[in-house]
Amino acid sequence: MLSITEKIKPYPYVDMNNDQSFSLKIISGHCSLEPPVMETLFNKHVLNYKGAPLKDLKLSTVEMDIDGQKVPMLKTSGMMKLVVWLPFEMIARVGVDKPTNRMTLEAYKIKSVGLPFVKNLMDMSGVKLSTLLSIEPGRGLSIEKNTMYVDALNITPPPKLVGKLLDAKANVSTNSVDLTLGEEKPANVKYTLLVPDAKNFIYIFQGSLIFGKLLALDANLQLVDANPADYLDFYLKKYLLQLSRSAIRMKPDASLIVNIADYQSDSSPAPAKPAEPAKPTSLSKAAPAKAVSTKPVAGKPAKTPAAKPAASAPAVKQHASINLHLEFDTAQSAVKEQYHSHIKKLADLMKKSPDSRVVIQGHTDNLDKFNNPDNNIKLSQARADSVRQYLIDKFGINAARIKAIGYGPNQPIADNATLEGQKKNRRVEAVIQTSPQGMVASTL
Repeated sequence: MLSITEKIKPYPYVDMNNDQSFSLKIISGHCSLEPPVMETLFNKHVLNYKGAPLKDLKLSTVEMDIDGQKVPMLKTSGMMKLVVWLPFEMIARVGVDKPTNRMTLEAYKIKSVGLPFVKNLMDMSGVKLSTLLSIEPGRGLSIEKNTMYVDALNITPPPKLVGKLLDAKANVSTNSVDLTLGEEKPANVKYTLLVPDAKNFIYIFQGSLIFGKLLALDANLQLVDANPADYLDFYLKKYLLQLSRSAIRMKPDASLIVNIADYQSDSSPAPAKPAEPAKPTSLSKAAPAKAVSTKPVAGKPAKTPAAKPAASAPAVKQHASINLHLEFDTAQSAVKEQYHSHIKKLADLMKKSPDSRVVIQGHTDNLDKFNNPDNNIKLSQARADSVRQYLIDKFGINAARIKAIGYGPNQPIADNATLEGQKKNRRVEAVIQTSPQGMVASTL
């Protein structure tokens, strides 16, 4: 993602502790919005006012067979106010209205109280969705005829987003709505990356920046995704927590390279010294950055914190955990067949809870004969990937439900100064989300 951060008067600096102090101008990039994030935006922000005609929205992607072609669409269900509250379901084509810079949801099918022909009756009678549902002005959502218009750049929490919405489409394979943002011809921003071959990164340069209690004058900072296998997950409101779990290196010219860990939930293992509990993992991510970004991606909507998981629970519960253990040969990532039954317990848990998702997290000790933390990060990623692939190949778990992250030595749970501590730190963990509110942690 290529973006430019601009300070907002009267603030003298871009202050990462104050999301009102700057705006983010997106020059080019991609963004993936998954259902929990879209539901939070609509239910907690757009429709959070007295008299709203829609509530309790749930979203997912579906494929519709139209003239022999599989067309990805967005399914929205919930309650709508038509004199009384009635359940409804709408399946819509996702697109962009470029003149107004808004995402469009054009109704393909609408049904209420189980009647799938409601849309046809509306068409025959000339009644449009816009005459039945009136949205308060200024909410970032409007309805014209049978199309919903979403002002995608203005319904998010601060910082303020500025840019062009070039494309929007439903993606069934990832169960998300994918946005392409930027200018028709991206600006020619000149820069020299500190880590040129980084796949996902945030690059901050040319200007003064406040982060934490530090003021960086003429900043030159690159945050490199510690898990380049997927999107960079950066949560602005908890950026200090992420930095505390990341490996930071300063070069002789005072530039900084940060191998930043993805944002994680409070049920994930903390560093050696416990950090303040974080909120449940958000599923929204910025797309892989193949160009420079001069600021972190926008902050994500806050979610209800998860309760602490129970010590042990083989049955499916909102909060439960299973504790297993995997051992790998030195510098190897292959899963040994002897641990098949261990991983099967995790697969069984996911099958009993078909809406659950899991994040496989790989960790290592801090030992590396070349004194390069990147080696252990790559090894931990390979081990996490192996467990993920094992779940897919051996137990048929949908790949879209499993994410793998390698943290290397950045999140120890014991003292690396002892052999016992090193052994505890060499681990693979699973964080299971059994509901939007519940997170489950297990050690494999």
